[in-house]
This record gives sequence, C-alpha cells and structure tokens, in this order.
Amino acid sequence: MATVRSLFAVASIENWYVQQMDVKNVFLHGNNLTEINAAKTFLSSQFHMKDMGLKLPMDSHQKLTAGVGEPLSHPEMYEQLVGKLIYLTITRPDIAYTVHVLSKFMHAPTSVHLQASKRVLGYL
Repeated sequence: MATVRSLFAVASIENWYVQQMDVKNVFLHGNNLTEINAAKTFLSSQFHMKDMGLKLPMDSHQKLTAGVGEPLSHPEMYEQLVGKLIYLTITRPDIAYTVHVLSKFMHAPTSVHLQASKRVLGYL
C-alpha cells in the first residue's frame, strides 16, 4: 500500500495523469497457452517483470489432512516455520490461504505437512 501512495505522491508532484483499470476474470479464462505466452511477452516488453512460471505456494491437487504421513519427532520446527510464515502474510498476502491451511496442523504435524510448508519457502 505504501508503494501505491508513493506512486500517487510522485504523480501529483509531477502533474502526471493517473488512470485506473480493472481486469476481471484474468485467471479464470487463461487456458490457451499461446495467448498466455503472447500476453507475458507483451507485458515483459512494457514492464520489468519476473516470470514465476507454474510455481504455486501450494500443490492444487494435494488435499492436506490430519494423520497423513509420518508424525514429526520434533514438531517445534514445523510450529516455528508456520509461525514465521503467518507473520510473513502481513507483507505477502499471496501465501495467506496456504499458511492458513498449514496452521490447522500445528497440534500434530506430519512429514507431509512439513513438505508442504517447505514448498511455500521454495515459492518465496
């Protein structure tokens, strides 16, 4: 939010024109790979961008449940990691849902939950 305020402050000082656009359903209808690549190429030519590829903070096909996997012998490590991720959601709302799911297993984490939390680290 501070970045947006800074941008508006500079725009006001420099007398820039500011307009806003809203893109609807951009993620819902992106199943044509050729069009996706064309859009990414165009945006990259106009803005400094980092292509994150198919990496997501959570495997969309994996449903985490209690009791699946080996119980962790030292659950404190998982608890500390998830606690730090919870704090990080203040500045990284893109991981909020995944961290919410991971926090459900703080009382009895397993190797599967730890692996999912490490995936978030890889995403970051």
